[in-house]
Amino acid sequence: MAPDSGPIVGLIDLVGFDTHAAQGADQGQSADKLKMIDDIILTYKDAVGDGWKDSLVITVTEFGRTVSQNGTGGSDHGWGGCILAAGGLVQTAGVIADWPGIDSAKLFEGRDLAVTVDARAVYAEVLRSVFGLSAAHVQDGVLQHTPHPLTQKLFKS
Repeated sequence: MAPDSGPIVGLIDLVGFDTHAAQGADQGQSADKLKMIDDIILTYKDAVGDGWKDSLVITVTEFGRTVSQNGTGGSDHGWGGCILAAGGLVQTAGVIADWPGIDSAKLFEGRDLAVTVDARAVYAEVLRSVFGLSAAHVQDGVLQHTPHPLTQKLFKS
């Protein structure tokens, strides 16, 4: 992807994040998977060299995990999750969230992080930033979503 004539979009499909048992904490299945993501991003960054300044790497998942571990040391499917973004097109670094906390009263159905930012709003901003599409074009013709003020300055145009 480093040459100017190379592809502008790539996809890596990772599986094995559905850790219903023995997921571990800083060591174990989850830590191993997160290390794999870290290694992929670092390898990509090294490979594209100066192209990193014009790159955007983003993670996508179809579901979150429960806040608490289950009886087998894993976690079950949940609602709220996270999106990781890296690359030179990331404008706003840090954790960006409407963080409700993890008190039981704040959890969706008492067990899951509440969804406070529509993930599609983040993906829409990726489309706007990387491909130069207008917000209206993305909303009306590509990806319907609930816009959120926190997503609108995540990435450079």
